[in-house]
Amino acid sequence: MENNTPRTKVYLTKSRFQIGMECPTKLYYHLNPKEYANKKLDDTFLSALAKGGFQVGALAQAYYPEGILISEESNQAAVQRTMELLNQENCTLFEAAIQTGPYLIRIDIIKKTGNRFELIEVKAKSFHPDSDNFYTSKGEIKSDWKPYLHDVSFQKMVLKHAFPNSIINCFLMLADKSKAATVNGLNQKFSITEENGRSRVISAPIGSAEELGQKILITLAVDDEVDQLQNEEFELGGILYTPESFAHQLISDIESNTKRYRGIGKHCNNCEFKTESPEYKSGFHECWKDQAGLD
Repeated sequence: MENNTPRTKVYLTKSRFQIGMECPTKLYYHLNPKEYANKKLDDTFLSALAKGGFQVGALAQAYYPEGILISEESNQAAVQRTMELLNQENCTLFEAAIQTGPYLIRIDIIKKTGNRFELIEVKAKSFHPDSDNFYTSKGEIKSDWKPYLHDVSFQKMVLKHAFPNSIINCFLMLADKSKAATVNGLNQKFSITEENGRSRVISAPIGSAEELGQKILITLAVDDEVDQLQNEEFELGGILYTPESFAHQLISDIESNTKRYRGIGKHCNNCEFKTESPEYKSGFHECWKDQAGLD
């Protein structure tokens, strides 16, 4: 481990939690971008995938015409606006900002009905309702689905901290492999524009659900999978964690600017913090030097 000067306030968001779950050392490099190279920042392929995700997210919102977008850019303003709207008995929000303690999340779609929340995470990943499932033959959650479900699990944890007496049901909204678009040029209704270096989707006016044609996104209840993951223990550095206790550990590491090693393994193969450039440090090489003793 490596300790540096404590950083200013940095929240644990769902993207940072995902990075930490993949490799806590990567989270340290990610949070020190002036020192360490990060190939993902310049990856045009990943950028194209992200833009496709924006369009899927906009389509998902179109299925909820009553929804209100939390468009405030600053975290404080977005959280304040979200809480004002959630004080209503019923509402549907897009990009709702929930902050409690050191945690801050933006929920793709949240539907509040009295004391019950529907937490809907939208992903640009496909699913066939007849042939796909989340489990292996041994009843374990498949490794390629775990990151998506951990994402939902983390959001549920934060939402429950903010509203401890609420009932929360969790969903993944995915592209339905069994359906085909019945409207020509559907993607053209959701054009992408760049503003201040950030991508956003501009949706064409949609008068009714019929204009979208057959629904091509499927909403899957994932309460059982989320509950299973929340109680599942994993080992790192000789310590057993649950996702929630690991989130607490990541918060401690963020606040103290600590580098926590996961160990050398297959996850290092495609490390984005690898460079030969003299302008930045190479996190990949630091890991091998510090953990494997290589020069």
